[in-house]
Amino acid sequence: MNNSEYPQKMRRLFTSAWPDIKSIPWAQYGAEVETHVYAGNFNHRGMLLQIAGYDMEKSKSQFIFGELPNQSKSEEKAQRMTIALESHSKILSSLEVRQPPAIWGGAVRESDNQNKCAVIEGPPELGGHIMLSTSMRICGNLTEIDWETVIHREDDTHSRAAKRLIGMSDDQYTRLVLETIALLTGHARKIEIIKA
Repeated sequence: MNNSEYPQKMRRLFTSAWPDIKSIPWAQYGAEVETHVYAGNFNHRGMLLQIAGYDMEKSKSQFIFGELPNQSKSEEKAQRMTIALESHSKILSSLEVRQPPAIWGGAVRESDNQNKCAVIEGPPELGGHIMLSTSMRICGNLTEIDWETVIHREDDTHSRAAKRLIGMSDDQYTRLVLETIALLTGHARKIEIIKA
């Protein structure tokens, strides 16, 4: 894939999917989700998608969907996740080094360009992590093997902590993965990013 097309494919995919994403009933995926929404850790109204190299400003594409209650806070969180990936060259996602409230899951390194990553900030942490990984797989910037590695970290200490934070069971996590794949694949077919 021409790497310059990638940010626009991601933008098109999330523009198409946003009406469905913003109406996801997040509370069905964890007993404590609403507590964190009210605390300002996550929101339902908006999402920041950022694709950046580690030089940040020179190669950054940024897209906003819906309303971000505090755009500068969202941008700061996205930058911290990007820096976390840059600082740990052996990891694929910021979930592997999460340290709330400073670093959350939601950033994923590209498979073919280890110096570039994408970040989603706004939705509940694991929701953003799953959406981002799946959209990168659909758009061709995350291999199937890397997607499997990023998504299937159920036994990882950080993944368990992220689930515990929002009261998410393993079954709820699996259901969210499957429903996210269906949602994003459906929109990718609709706008012809992938062929039916």
